[in-house]
Amino acid sequence: MKSTFIYLALFILLVVGCTKEEIDEPTSANYDFEELEIQVSQLNEKLVENGKKIEELTASLEQENYDEMDAYNELLTRIYILESLLPHIPNLETRFGYINSVNLDGASSSVEIQFADMKQDDGAPNGFIIEEKEVSTVTLDPNASFFILIEGVKISNVATIEELENAVNEYNRLFKIYMVNDEVVMLTEQYIP
Repeated sequence: MKSTFIYLALFILLVVGCTKEEIDEPTSANYDFEELEIQVSQLNEKLVENGKKIEELTASLEQENYDEMDAYNELLTRIYILESLLPHIPNLETRFGYINSVNLDGASSSVEIQFADMKQDDGAPNGFIIEEKEVSTVTLDPNASFFILIEGVKISNVATIEELENAVNEYNRLFKIYMVNDEVVMLTEQYIP
């Protein structure tokens, strides 16, 4: 019995000792799990980095689309201007000038224009000079169109005479004035000082 007890005790020590060593020592499964955690962390960092790149590219693409749409709208406006002027070509007269005031007289409207000449001058800061000429009041054609510059470069249609009057009162705008039989058929702003 004593020997059985000794064998049983040795067997228990042997089993407990082996089990303890297996728990204390890292296994290949523990090592694989730690390696996977590192890889997952690296993939998360790459995912965040790629997400930022996608946001930057999306913003860039949206800006390009916006710029292309602006260019398209600008082109459509210029085509409209040309198409509107074509029927008037035999009698069309063009001049430059500043609109001093817009006069709304019921059924007819007129503008007071400080006519001007734009002359090339390489010594001028912008490459030209503007010489003011006579002042005249000219009737507006009932179907006249008006265009102003926005942000210095974009052409924008001014829908009403009241809007034109507001735009003229903002600052002194130089217009190209299209006239037929002494009536203004179109005003297009040419230059923002």
